[in-house]
Order: sequence, then C-alpha cells, then structure tokens
Amino acid sequence: MEQNAFVQSVSKSAPRLAIYFAICIAAASTVFGQEAKLLNVQPAIIKDGEVRVYGVIRELPDYPLFDGTVLAIQITASDSDLTTKSRRDAQGAPCAICTTTHYFLVSEENERRPEVLYRMAPGPVTYIHINKKEYMLGRVELSWVDEKPLLQKVTLLQTGFAPPLFKRRINIRFDDPVEFVSEAEKVADMAMRDAFFHLRPTTLPKVFPPEDIPEVASGLE
Repeated sequence: MEQNAFVQSVSKSAPRLAIYFAICIAAASTVFGQEAKLLNVQPAIIKDGEVRVYGVIRELPDYPLFDGTVLAIQITASDSDLTTKSRRDAQGAPCAICTTTHYFLVSEENERRPEVLYRMAPGPVTYIHINKKEYMLGRVELSWVDEKPLLQKVTLLQTGFAPPLFKRRINIRFDDPVEFVSEAEKVADMAMRDAFFHLRPTTLPKVFPPEDIPEVASGLE
C-alpha cells in the first residue's frame, strides 16, 4: 500500500519537475543571450592553414546550480576567405553548423582546465562542421591575464558512435585577443546568431528573439 502511494506521488511530481527544468532551461538561454558578459575573442588558423576560426569566451551571470563561474565558450568559423564551406554557403546568414558551443565551470581561482558541464549546460549546446565532419567542443585549457581568461588550447572532438580511439580530433591554439571592440563584438554576435539559429523553429522565438542579439552585454573595454 505504501509502495503504491509512493509510486503515485512520483508520477504526480514528474510532470512538475519536467516543467520546472523546462523553465530553467528557457530562462538560462535568455540569460546566456542577453546578459552574458563578453570577455575575449581570439583568432586561430587550423587544418594546415585552410580554415580560420575564432574562440569566444563569455561569462554567465551567477547560476544557482553551480558553485563557481560558468564560462560559455564558442568556436566559430570566420567570415573571412579562410573559413568553412558551411560559412561560405550561408552567405552571411546565420549558420547552424558553423559554431560549436559548450559550458565550463571555473571552480577555483585562475583554473587552467575548467570542468565541462556535459549534463547541465545552462544554454544551447551546438556543433561545427569542418570538412564534412561534425565536431563538438571538448577539453579547454585556459591562461589568465589580469584575472581574465584566455583560450590557450582547445580540442574539438568528432561526434558520433565510433569508439573514441577512431574519432578525429582537432587541436587549436589561439592567437592574442582581437584588439578592436567593434570587431570582437561582430564575431561574438555572429557566433550567437549561429547558436540560437540551431534551436529553430520552436525554442528560438520564445526565449531569444534574433533582433535582440546586437544588444548583447559586453565586458570588453
């Protein structure tokens, strides 16, 4: 009898929990887009000089589920001549497969290898296509200058069900940050549009209107 009552209680609370987490995800996505602080944008050239990308670091506002600072890190294909085929094919429009996004927890001061938040990402997780292969953002190594994080090395991991040993990896080392604020914000806005274009057609209009993207808060000076 007690077991049946417990099962009924769980079955009643499950929809409420689902609604709660849905609200949290929607709210977190809005925070990511509209209040995340832009820290750095850094260029890099990969694939033997064939592809140019940028690394973008944003700091999310205080997030109640984690004890520490959450960084949203993106690797996005450049809009220059040295870029992915997907970016060229998009011809300036948002490109759902031109930016990979993931989230990392800095739990200690000046932490060099932050923890990747696989299960509780507080915003959209996206992927990038390079040479017809899909990659996700894997391990990140940071350096710190004036208590501000810089991308030192990032590993992109090929997605899919193949054993890790057989998956391709792309190791990226980044140059110094982009100096001009206008250029950095242009790249960051481009990556943001890609990330939320990936969520269409249902989620995007509800939590992040595309026209709000240029108003992303910036921490660049």
